[in-house]
Amino acid sequence: MKSSGKHLLAMLLAIVLCFSLCMPVLAIQDQEEPSEESVFSGTDISELLSSLGDTDGSGTEDLSYELYQAFETNPSGFISAAAELQSDDLKAMAELLVYFAGYFDLDDFKEQVTSHKGDMLTESEQKVIEELLQEIDFQKNKVADVGPVEELPEVQKYNPYFLEKLVSAHVDNDNLEDEEFFETLSDVFVEDPAVFSAVIANTSTVAQKAIVDGVAEVCSTNGKYAFSINDGKLTEEQAAIISAVQEQIAVINDDISEEDVLEGQDVAVPLSTQVPTIGTMTYAGKLVCGEATTLTVSFSETTATSSVRTYWTEVYAVRNGKEHLKSSKSITIPRGATSTTQKYSITYDNTGVVYTLVKVYTAKNGTLLTQRQGKYSDTITGQWSIIVNLPINRNYKGTLALYHANGALQMSCKCLGLAEYNKAMTLENGNTPTGTYSGEICGASSNTYSYGPYRRISMVGKSGLAKTTGRTGIMIHGGDPAKDTSLPGYPLRCTHGCIRVTNSDQKSLIDLVDTLISDFYADRYGEVVVSET
Repeated sequence: MKSSGKHLLAMLLAIVLCFSLCMPVLAIQDQEEPSEESVFSGTDISELLSSLGDTDGSGTEDLSYELYQAFETNPSGFISAAAELQSDDLKAMAELLVYFAGYFDLDDFKEQVTSHKGDMLTESEQKVIEELLQEIDFQKNKVADVGPVEELPEVQKYNPYFLEKLVSAHVDNDNLEDEEFFETLSDVFVEDPAVFSAVIANTSTVAQKAIVDGVAEVCSTNGKYAFSINDGKLTEEQAAIISAVQEQIAVINDDISEEDVLEGQDVAVPLSTQVPTIGTMTYAGKLVCGEATTLTVSFSETTATSSVRTYWTEVYAVRNGKEHLKSSKSITIPRGATSTTQKYSITYDNTGVVYTLVKVYTAKNGTLLTQRQGKYSDTITGQWSIIVNLPINRNYKGTLALYHANGALQMSCKCLGLAEYNKAMTLENGNTPTGTYSGEICGASSNTYSYGPYRRISMVGKSGLAKTTGRTGIMIHGGDPAKDTSLPGYPLRCTHGCIRVTNSDQKSLIDLVDTLISDFYADRYGEVVVSET
């Protein structure tokens, strides 16, 4: 018993000793070691500082964020590394660092910077401190040269750039009998007569007459009369076009006898006793909303004759079971032949799925001989688009509007195209350049202060200053609101060339673009047009 007691005591002592030896190790393991990402060495900071002057737009925003992180985690190392900068780079560093500190409290940041004045600093390091303090005081005391109050740019209910392309496609290809085309324009006429008349004013007199008649016919048939006109903002030509549509609606609505209707119609004269067969229907390429394409249709007969046979053909788009006339032409099968082909210029006004239907008549307004609908459907795609309209005085807010590929407005919101220091848009990190961009949704950033929690729209210049200036890193994004409520751009904070919206508007914008892509056959890439009013 004594022997076993001694053994038990020895085991307990060993366990206690082992546990006591392990305690320091466990304590060390429980301590939170700073992650490698959160620690900025002198080398890391020097690499960051070497990027000064080489960034633009969101790239500069990202650099300001990283400079702030570096200063916060290793202020002594930051001051030491910044002491090696030349005068211009030193100023640029101070501007970016203080810019990002402005997302928080500049008084607190000033106190933090001031606390390092008592350190054993070199003359160059003291200069870094002074440069930072000067920039802080400048930012705290600056007053924006806002000038006179600017009105918020007007949002148009339809994208005028798309409508111009759509109208040109029909006019240039002599296709002014398209029922879908006139239905689209009648909607524009009713909801935004200013845009309608401005676009139509750019066409020839003949085209204007055809469009006026076609739109009036649809308005009369569908009872579309509830339009309003802001006469104060219309040119004489625009007002005349709108009046012409109204007058034609009145004419159509007058009682017309059946005899009068028949009098103006072509007399159907059968030119053949055969019934042609409708063969292949082939589009020249991808079907894009608002862009003309060529449809080639083959026709044949079973027996060749010594005479020429002529028929009238019509091409329809079938959407959800409803037929829309797209084009019509006569076809001729030469003597001694049994087949022919005909080409039709087709422009689709909306995205979606359609079937192509071809009908053959004895003559125009004659007897239907045969018809054939394609076995397989065709898909029309198109670009979502954004129009950003900014005031010349960029201190004031502008408007951002998202449009469906068919040109219809989906949403609008306020935006700001103002850069820090209100630099010219031709300069690096200046105001948002005007022009046309290609737009694409890109991922959200972990830096929610600058961009908000949602995905962004990256922009690449295609034309205008957007292209010729060579600017990069331009985006549409959200971010934290400005601190100064007196600024005309409040709550939107200036950027380094990007377009800023509120976080809630950014979420709505991205959600709607996603919907257009997933549910309404919009392309992944959209078009962003930035203009000044």
